[in-house]
Amino acid sequence: MKAKHLGMCALLLMAMPVAGMAADPVVHLPFEQALAAGLKRSKLANVE
Repeated sequence: MKAKHLGMCALLLMAMPVAGMAADPVVHLPFEQALAAGLKRSKLANVE
């Protein structure tokens, strides 16, 4: 029973760094196109 418990603890500790390596993807969106579309639909104020 002790060996089974120790094995499970070791497995859990080895799996923890994998969860820490997860990251959000970086997404680059075209700002100029979104701004132009918003101005066209009058959703944004054209302040200059």
